[in-house]
This record gives sequence, structure tokens and C-alpha cells, in this order.
Amino acid sequence: EAYTQIAWRMAQAGCVGAAIVLGLGIQGAMLAMLAASGVRLAASWGYCLKLGGKPAVGGSLKPWLAAAMPFAAFELVLAFYISVPTLTLFWLHGGEQTGWFSAAYRAVGFALIVPLALEAALYPVLAGMDGAAKRMRAAYLAGLRFVLFLTVAGAILTFALARQLAALLFGEGYDPVPLMVLSAMMPLAAANAVTRGYLWCSDRQRAAAWNMAAAAGLLAIAAYPLAVNWGANGAAGALVCAEGLLLA
Repeated sequence: EAYTQIAWRMAQAGCVGAAIVLGLGIQGAMLAMLAASGVRLAASWGYCLKLGGKPAVGGSLKPWLAAAMPFAAFELVLAFYISVPTLTLFWLHGGEQTGWFSAAYRAVGFALIVPLALEAALYPVLAGMDGAAKRMRAAYLAGLRFVLFLTVAGAILTFALARQLAALLFGEGYDPVPLMVLSAMMPLAAANAVTRGYLWCSDRQRAAAWNMAAAAGLLAIAAYPLAVNWGANGAAGALVCAEGLLLA
């Protein structure tokens, strides 16, 4: 699983980076991400074939569904969470402000691909510790320190070079402020990803789902007044606040 996740993240970084350098636009970047997902599928399928064996058949599905519900709830709330800023902006201000926010959000998300590869690799390591609390906590803290080291440095550079990065990626007319605001999200989002894996492996899936619901609630409440007054900059600020609550 660790190798699969690393291969997928690196393929994402390479394919999307190539699409940006070649000037293929949003459609090209989306196709590049689709191609990277194909790499993940192929790697996962290959490892499954190497493992061999047959899945168990029969028995009640209720225990499986009960165990899966917190994960499903988390993913459903996450889908709502990441849609709130863009939907709010589009409703209030139309396409221009939504585009400014979305462009900055995508750029920050792309910058997080490499740090999140560590989270993807750390998750199966934590799961393999079979509930050994001290070892899991030590591994979690080590991973957390590493992603914070990478993302704090990345956030500082992104903030300092936001104007130049915005001009390079989106053109001279792009407002760099949303990118500057969202740079603060980088360490928060990376730390949240590592913490989520730790909670899942510690059999605290419900806590992760409730945390996500609380952050989504704050984002839904804060996005409207902030976006009304400050547009894309306000929506970016609301997202940073929600990521901070999620980590807390």
C-alpha cells in the first residue's frame, strides 16, 4: 500500500506538472490526474495479484457496514467541505471570484502532493503496528514533524513569492491575495492528513468523522459573511480557519 500510494502521488506530481509546463490548461491537468489514477489502479491490481487468495464469501454484512460507516461519513462530509467555498463564491459573485479562489486552491493542492505522499505511506505503517499505542504515537509524531517541516517552508515561500507564482501560473492579471491567504493552509492541511490516518489506525474513526463535521459546519457558517465582504480572499480565509479547527 505504501509503495502504491507513493507511486500514485509521484505520478500525480509528474503528470500535472507536465501539463502545466506544456500549457495544456485545466482540461489537460484533469486528464493528467486521470492518467495518474490509472497508475494507482495498475499498481494496486498488481499487488493484489501477487498476494493471491480468494475473498471470504458468506456471513452477515452488518459488521462490515458498521465498520465502514465512519469512513463513508467522513468522505461524504469532506465532499461537502471542499465544495462550500466555491459554491458560496459562485452564488454570491459569479465566475470571476470563483475562478480566482479555485486557481489558488488548485495550486496549493498541487504543492501538497509530495508532503501528502508521506501521509499515504505512513498510514499502512501505522495500521501494521496493530494498536501498539506508544509505537503508533511515535511514528505519528515523526511523520507530523516531517510534513510540518516541508509545508511550513513551502507556505513561507508561497506567501513571499505569491505575486510571481500567480503571474507564472495564471497570468499577469491574476490577484495573488487568495494564493497568499491559502498558503497558510498548507501546514494545516498536511498535519490534518497525517492526524486523520493516526485516528483511523487508532480505532477512532468516529472522532475523525465528527471532527470533519465540525470543521464543515464552521466553514459553512463563516464562508458566507467572509465571501460577501471580501470575495475570494474571504472564502480563502474561511477555509484556513476551518482547517485550523479541524487540526485543533
